[in-house]
Amino acid sequence: MNDFFLGFNSWVVGVGEEYGVNPYLFIVLYFGLAPLFYGLVGWGIHNYRRSKAVIPYFSMASIIYFLPYIYLFSMGNELPIWVYALAVTLIILGGIISFKKIRKMARAQKEMEIEEHLIKHYSNI
Repeated sequence: MNDFFLGFNSWVVGVGEEYGVNPYLFIVLYFGLAPLFYGLVGWGIHNYRRSKAVIPYFSMASIIYFLPYIYLFSMGNELPIWVYALAVTLIILGGIISFKKIRKMARAQKEMEIEEHLIKHYSNI
């Protein structure tokens, strides 16, 4: 089993050297920045609920979302076309999924605020 991991590691490092990209740095950027991305999205939704500025939060979240791909495209040398196709597909699908989740969360929060307002209003009657 250990031989498998050593072989896989040497293959990954070899591919990374061939194309000028550190695969482990890409993985760290991809997964390591996810908590920061979701934190910024959460703060953006939090501010949206309170009718405050959301542009800075969603702008930073967008930059963080694209950062691994910016690294891949800027540092990669003669990447195969399938890498570009896969990256663009991941960007598009991830963007669509994130947008739908953000919109759903924002709607749910607005509905909760409306319900809270109605409960306060009718409990005083």
